[in-house]
Amino acid sequence: MNRLKKLNKAELMVYALLVITNLISLIVLLVLVGTKTIQWNWITGYLLGATAAMLAIFVMKKAVAQLMKTENHYLYYFMYVVRVGIYMIPLLLAFLFKGTPFYIMGVLIGLVPVILFPFFNGILLKQNSLYLDK
Repeated sequence: MNRLKKLNKAELMVYALLVITNLISLIVLLVLVGTKTIQWNWITGYLLGATAAMLAIFVMKKAVAQLMKTENHYLYYFMYVVRVGIYMIPLLLAFLFKGTPFYIMGVLIGLVPVILFPFFNGILLKQNSLYLDK
């Protein structure tokens, strides 16, 4: 609860939008699996990709916080390489195990929050700057 108090309203809105996006994607995939349009391995791929996306967003936020706190650029570069590795692990798992446990399209759908995170941040920064101008 103490961590939630430290987050400002814009950060909470970004996380809420990411969670809503993930839930909508999961519901759509569950409906498609229920109607036997796609197979269950889409959902396992999605869960793998979504887990990697949330972990990468956490690492990104932590890296920026450490950069602001310590001004250690080498740590920031290291965290960038770690983040690229976090993106590559689910993709490699999907390519190595063809078809059965993870499906590559499910992994790519799970990684969508990584694409949406800067978009949501940009919208909220513009919205906050409009409030500051008044």
